[in-house]
Amino acid sequence: MELFEDGMADTVISNSLLHHLDEPVVGLETALRLTRDGGRLFIRDLARPETLEEIESLVQAYSGKESQNGQQLFRQSLHAALTLREIRSIARGLGIPEDHVQMTSDRHWTIDWCRSA
Repeated sequence: MELFEDGMADTVISNSLLHHLDEPVVGLETALRLTRDGGRLFIRDLARPETLEEIESLVQAYSGKESQNGQQLFRQSLHAALTLREIRSIARGLGIPEDHVQMTSDRHWTIDWCRSA
């Protein structure tokens, strides 16, 4: 038995959750299942940079004044994140057009999509 009903939500919003999941595809599938016809899906998460240098640059820019532990947690989150190419591929496989998956900062991608009514 599912805990939540299919199509029960007008809008499903998630911020920086998927990179914490063992199976982010399942998280995205669940968000889609919960979104009603005509409803909106808004998901933002970290984007994994392509190089270690880019990761370190982001760590210094956004957590450089934090403890070593805080910096390491952010670094690990960046390593665990999906790349823009990966999330676009996943989204496309679930029926979300690629143009609804965009980089929205130097460290985040966002899915902003409305399900057909």
